[in-house]
Amino acid sequence: CVGGNPEIFIADAGGGRPERLTVHPAIDTSPTFSPDGSRIAFTSDRTGVPQVYVMDRDGAGVRRLTFHGKQNDSPDWSPKGDRIAFVSMLDGVFDICTIRSDGRELRRLTGGEGTHENPRWAPDGRHLAYSKLHQGKRAIYVMAANGTGKRALTSGIGGQYNPAWSPGLSLQTARDVRSGQFGKGSEQ
Repeated sequence: CVGGNPEIFIADAGGGRPERLTVHPAIDTSPTFSPDGSRIAFTSDRTGVPQVYVMDRDGAGVRRLTFHGKQNDSPDWSPKGDRIAFVSMLDGVFDICTIRSDGRELRRLTGGEGTHENPRWAPDGRHLAYSKLHQGKRAIYVMAANGTGKRALTSGIGGQYNPAWSPGLSLQTARDVRSGQFGKGSEQ
């Protein structure tokens, strides 16, 4: 934050002074690097509503990627860098969408009951994991990259969210790996 305003910085892992990439009175959050490291997708409310933007690694070339939904957040690059998954507020709930990194070909992958959040691409780009909140219960789901084949991976009590893929393609969540709360089933 700079003066109470969230901004995006980049820093060398070896130390040194962080470099500020965004300079805007808006809130800029949720940065994620493209697989080749040349671009950063992030969320900004610089138009009054959170939307997904892309910029060059040095903070130049900022351009808005999404133009729909009441709120768009949580961008995640596909392993090839050709698509970005994100969450979009549509019809009063959050759904998972993807868009090409050039802003074309918007696809809504989830819908129906519940709120769908935290999309994460599998390392091979063939699937997306995400969390779903339905009737007060949150679980981790997986689906094909085109939105088909949705199924629950976890069940039970607790806050099951923020899935992460290991490099070997096994899905892990901080709470559920420890507790062993894995279930099978399809999305309702």
